[in-house]
This record gives sequence, C-alpha cells and structure tokens, in this order.
Amino acid sequence: MAVLSNGETHRYRHDLESFLYVLLWVCCYPVTPDPNPEKRDSMDNIWPRSHPLKTWIFEDEETVIAHKGMYIVSKGEVFEGLLGRFRAGFEGFKAVARRWRRTLWGIEGWGLCVIMPEGEGDMGGEGTDRIESASGGKRDWLLRDEVRVGVANREAFGEARDALRELVEALAPGEGELQN
Repeated sequence: MAVLSNGETHRYRHDLESFLYVLLWVCCYPVTPDPNPEKRDSMDNIWPRSHPLKTWIFEDEETVIAHKGMYIVSKGEVFEGLLGRFRAGFEGFKAVARRWRRTLWGIEGWGLCVIMPEGEGDMGGEGTDRIESASGGKRDWLLRDEVRVGVANREAFGEARDALRELVEALAPGEGELQN
C-alpha cells in the first residue's frame, strides 16, 4: 500500500504485505454457499458473505488502499471479521494471517497496528543478535541499504519466516489441509 499511496521505495516488506493479501484471498475464495443466508452480522457491510473482498476488485486504487489501511491494518476487530469469512479447512491459516499483520504493522507492547512511513531505521525489539555499526556501536535495526530480505528489522523478518515455517509444517503431507 505504501508504494502506491505515497511513493515509498519498493522493499521486500511490501512483497510480504502482498503475500498476506494473496493468503487472505485464497482463504476466502471461492465462497461456499451460506447455509443460513438470512443471518447477518456486523461484518456484512465490510466483508459481505457472498463476496468478502469485492471492494478490492470493483473500486478504484485509492478506495482499495483506504479499505486495506482501515480494515486490515488499523481495526483488529474488523480484520478478525475477515478471518471469520475463511472457508472450511483454512482455519489454521488464521494464526499466520494474524502473525503477519502484527509483523508488518504491529507496535510492540501496544496491541495496535499502524502504517509507519519508511525511515532510516526500524527500532527492533531487544535481543542479542545486534548489528555492529561503522562507529562500533550496536543497533537492533537494519538501514535501508542493508535490507536484503524480510522487513525493516531482523526480528520482524524472523517472525515472518517462522510463521511460514509453521504453516508449512502444519500441512500434512498429501492431505492438503492444516492440522490444528
């Protein structure tokens, strides 16, 4: 979204964001017939049961960016509503979607997700795997030109990698369905 909305330089974190959207799409489509079509819930206006991601298809780019920013990033309860639209057999993917959302936009210790503009460094969490700077000091983040894979800091890259690893390990060989 940041690449489209404010001209941010394309980074690997943007590929991870795109992968999250693909994951959400795969888990929601094709929509299975609703066994109780008269039943409505508070998410029907945002994520319609018959076509949860229709805004992403039929609206203009600015509307889609705003929709994703508001309902995927900023409002956790609305994001959970989308996870409630996952097809049967995809329940195990919900944990990965939640984890990637936190990895991409979470503010540690606050339980909030926000879109942060690209900066010089992303203050990572405390850890022993710190990077030595040219001046000899230690830091927890990678600078823009140091990022090769993942998101802006090493800890977040590890979280994204671990979420994928857990997803792959959860897939039973030959069954194609997650084991809970």
